[in-house]
Amino acid sequence: RQMCIRDRYQRRVRGNRSRRNGSTMSDKDDNPISKDEEEKDPLISGFLPRTNSKPGAERPHFTLDEAIEIAGHGRYQHQAFALLALVWALVLSLTESCIPFIVSGAKDEWNLSGVETGGIGFGLVLGGTIGSLLGGFLSDRFGRKKVILFGSCWAIFFHGLCAAMPTWEALAFCRCVFGLSISAISNCSKVVIAEVYTANLRGRWNACIHLFWQFGGILLITLTFAFNDAHWRVLVAVTALPGVSVAVLLYLYLRETSRFRLENQGVYKAMKELEFIAESNGNTIPVGKLTPPPIPALDSTKRKWTENCLGIFQKIFSPSKRRSTITVCWIFVLLQYASAGNGFYFNEFLKRSDKESLVQPVYYAIYAGKIIGIPICWVLIDLPWIGRRWLLPPGFFLAGVGTICAVLSESAVLTVLLVTVLSIGEELVWVAITTYMPELYPVSIRGFTLGFLSSVAHTGPLASTLISGALLDVHLKLPFFIHAGCFLAGGMLSLTLHVETAGRPIDEDSIIYYEAPTDEAPASPRLADVDKHHAFVE
Repeated sequence: RQMCIRDRYQRRVRGNRSRRNGSTMSDKDDNPISKDEEEKDPLISGFLPRTNSKPGAERPHFTLDEAIEIAGHGRYQHQAFALLALVWALVLSLTESCIPFIVSGAKDEWNLSGVETGGIGFGLVLGGTIGSLLGGFLSDRFGRKKVILFGSCWAIFFHGLCAAMPTWEALAFCRCVFGLSISAISNCSKVVIAEVYTANLRGRWNACIHLFWQFGGILLITLTFAFNDAHWRVLVAVTALPGVSVAVLLYLYLRETSRFRLENQGVYKAMKELEFIAESNGNTIPVGKLTPPPIPALDSTKRKWTENCLGIFQKIFSPSKRRSTITVCWIFVLLQYASAGNGFYFNEFLKRSDKESLVQPVYYAIYAGKIIGIPICWVLIDLPWIGRRWLLPPGFFLAGVGTICAVLSESAVLTVLLVTVLSIGEELVWVAITTYMPELYPVSIRGFTLGFLSSVAHTGPLASTLISGALLDVHLKLPFFIHAGCFLAGGMLSLTLHVETAGRPIDEDSIIYYEAPTDEAPASPRLADVDKHHAFVE
């Protein structure tokens, strides 16, 4: 392949010189490029531009996953994780978890009915549904960094604006607009972890990021001791302030991933980013050539890109991905339905069952279960014989059995313990499925696919707010039996997943190369950029 690239480049140079001289180009003309010229021009060789390379020396070839492994794990990954952890704790958790206090304070201030109170929460879920899809699409087009940075600024502004809303209708609309950014940021954070970390560490650090959501919730609980429901506007304004410093840090220190650079900005910028990662971690990438992934068979005379809407869905539901996509989608919907139903109505169940004294202990038990579940995920999720798939069935089983037993239990202590078990199971499933999804799809559609699956899964909470609330009036325990059934059904579905991603390179089809039919420069700006970085059909 290297010989073909060099031969094509030589023909192009000879053709340009012949046209400048007014003569025609002959196949017998031979105007070879010296090795010194090749060494200085990365567009010819595609080699990493290092000054200690020797002309004519044998250079290894490595894929992007191999280059990331060579760059190693160190300061670069720690810095990226610290920034994402701050986003999860101070932007996502601290602002989104305010919704119960906002609803409670607004209900007392404006004397709202049940439907009007539910409209505020519905607006947040609706915004998250739209934001998941939009954020995924934008992250594949403009980059992960831009979506996280702009989404954080968006969330901070509209969360703070909620404190000034004069009516409940305006508050519901503002929470809906605020919700556009929440799902986009969380999904994009998962994509960054999948693309930045090495194959044997992606699961552990994805589990660890969930711990900072709990830290944000604990910080919010601490603030509620100073601000009661009557001061909900002050609470909203205070919780918006820490996000400002986070946005500044994101702007200064968050970097675009090398996988996105390879897909959208060319090989040369991807190699420069890999050099930066290696230097940050105290490693050195050997002099070599970055080998693009296998190129699918395409008509080289056509110069069109398939990353349009139809092309994206064709990739998501391609024969190799269709089974996994449909299965994961159903699992995610069932998880969201049951988890949201338990979160929305378990406190109401306790109050109607004359167990109101357990509301506060159960609330802390939920947080304790999630914090206990995260170290379990840290230990197990990257083991090749467990991985992501085999964490799902036991997690669903614990959540389903814990839900049924907690509802049927008459002992206060046993109820709190069972809620803790339920929360551990939910956390195992959340960590495993959110780690698994980004690793299934190539970088060109990774953000959009995660956003699409998350957007579809948001139908679970939307349905749960309507169905579980109505069933609660029919029979006090019936909605929780349905939630437990959803957990167990999700566990059965997870047994049908046939692809394990733990410790494996991410499946990439990165850059699709198209050969121009003539020697003229391509008209499309994106094609021109690809052509600039020695993009030829093999």
